[in-house]
Amino acid sequence: MNKEEIKKIFELEIKNERQDKIRDLFIIGLWTGLRASDFSEIERLKIVGDNILIRATATVRQ
Repeated sequence: MNKEEIKKIFELEIKNERQDKIRDLFIIGLWTGLRASDFSEIERLKIVGDNILIRATATVRQ
């Protein structure tokens, strides 16, 4: 996906608040490369200057 495609998604007018938030999280994921489990818990993110700091948690599979 390139910058123009991401911009088109960002500029879509979405009247449903839930879908609007989902779209925003999707774009955050595209720009940051964070795993869905990390960027979906946005309150754990800390922005310092141009950097996003996050303590990632590993999932143990059995």
